[in-house]
Amino acid sequence: MTAALMLVDKDGVFADHYTQLYIAAAAMATRRLADPTGDRRTVSLALLLKDVVANPGTISRAYYIARYAHDDDPREWARSDWLEHGCAEWDESWADSNGELDIAAIEVDINRLAEAARKVTELADRTIAHIDSRGIVDSPTFEDLDHGIDTLGDVFTKYVVLITGSGLAFLEPAVQSDWQQPFRQALFESVGPHRFMPTRSDTAE
Repeated sequence: MTAALMLVDKDGVFADHYTQLYIAAAAMATRRLADPTGDRRTVSLALLLKDVVANPGTISRAYYIARYAHDDDPREWARSDWLEHGCAEWDESWADSNGELDIAAIEVDINRLAEAARKVTELADRTIAHIDSRGIVDSPTFEDLDHGIDTLGDVFTKYVVLITGSGLAFLEPAVQSDWQQPFRQALFESVGPHRFMPTRSDTAE
């Protein structure tokens, strides 16, 4: 598709424009979700984790394991297995040496999130959301942007289990419609040198 686009977009105006749209949208979304600052009105993944750190008793061992209490299952062995699984999962994934929620591990993830989004956040703050006379010190690459997005996904999928008890198989959206359809038909037809008009199918009846 890229090769085909280059044949018709010889000066790169279309590709450059939509590249900038992607950068702006992805950078702002990364900044928004990784933002560890703000008051109670601000919602972000980083602030959610900071709330968990500030209120460790909210998610206790008993609270977590209660999700595995299938009291409506008539099979005693199944109820026992579920509870055993919940205990093992808590101890292996979430508990510190005292069996309590491992706050230090959550703080590591908060810092990991901040570091992964640092360059992208600076770009968003100083060139997209605002125009800062300082500019940016370290320009992010697409690799930096991808890393920030991937880290957000990793942290989110990890803590959605702790907080909601549900897991996610993947985060990538599945486009339900045929997104390539607009590229299969010319939007404009030539009616003379440097003159174009919408194709017949695009005009109002």
